[in-house]
Amino acid sequence: MKMVVDIPDELVARVRTAVADGSYDDPEQFLELALRNQLEMEESEQSSLPSFGEAVGSGRPEQQNLLTAAHESESEVKEANDPDTSDHLEDLSWRSFEVQTVAPPDESRLDDGPLWGQYNRLFPVKLVVRRLATLLADGENGRVSYKRFREETATTAREYGLRLEEIDDLQDRGRGEKLASALPTSDKKDRSLERFKTHFVGQLETSGELTGAAPDLRFVDIHPDEKTFGLTDAGLEFASIRNPLLDEGLEAEQSLSAEEREFYVKHVRSAVTDEYEAMQFLADAVMEGVNRPTSLTEKIAELNDNWSESQAKTVRSGLVSRMVELGLLSRHRVGARGTGYDVTDEGRHLLLPQIE
Repeated sequence: MKMVVDIPDELVARVRTAVADGSYDDPEQFLELALRNQLEMEESEQSSLPSFGEAVGSGRPEQQNLLTAAHESESEVKEANDPDTSDHLEDLSWRSFEVQTVAPPDESRLDDGPLWGQYNRLFPVKLVVRRLATLLADGENGRVSYKRFREETATTAREYGLRLEEIDDLQDRGRGEKLASALPTSDKKDRSLERFKTHFVGQLETSGELTGAAPDLRFVDIHPDEKTFGLTDAGLEFASIRNPLLDEGLEAEQSLSAEEREFYVKHVRSAVTDEYEAMQFLADAVMEGVNRPTSLTEKIAELNDNWSESQAKTVRSGLVSRMVELGLLSRHRVGARGTGYDVTDEGRHLLLPQIE
């Protein structure tokens, strides 16, 4: 179905910038992913608002007004007196984490395949497990309240994100280089926090299944009956490695240390094999010259015949973003606005030892 939509010039300019930075193949992909993400968020929050199709299809003024009012009521401005922009940041620096750990979640409670594409950065996961380790070391008895940990961790992530966002602007970092990426810094605070809780902290479904990067990576478990978070051995090990931003200062140039990056790759090789094999598969493709977004999406689609084109794009986008953060891939400009990828020396060493 084709539709003509009047989009403000300011948004058009921002979409063009996002596409030019290389994270999206074209404006159509940007808009499709934005719509899918918005609809998923509406459904996950069990919103009483009409769906996009209902609102657009009927064209009834009362539905249009309901949508507009809901979005306006949830949109927030980052004012100077907003507590999220205060000078205080929760101390998540390294310490001796002598804590009780738990077994990783059962595989039946987790999605198979590589990580979902919206889990597009790993520093947020680091912040989650470091904060959980800190709480446990400070006296929590092996597990932490599900609701409290999700709420407080998302708030802490926002505080760190807003500070990093300021530094990103001062350093004039491009979209793919921003260290605040994936942290909940949006003006629509409530929705931003909800997305962070679902995507990175972890969510317990009514079925007992788990979603979110931290549980999918086997770093945390969420007890289905007690409604509590626990830290696994792997999560504790990842939390215990020193981090540039959390331990050296927010002016650090990288979000993950070399030790963290190496640990992550070795961990997924043994514990999250679908993620490791997807990284290997993508690196092999890039080495063979399949190094542009569209061609890589077509290649990634070979991993699962059931993925739609948009699903393959999402998986490819998230996988590339994580691999760039891990130092396994680098981006280069192709022409005026295109993007290509290269496997780095670190990527060859950690993913493709056979070609050393």
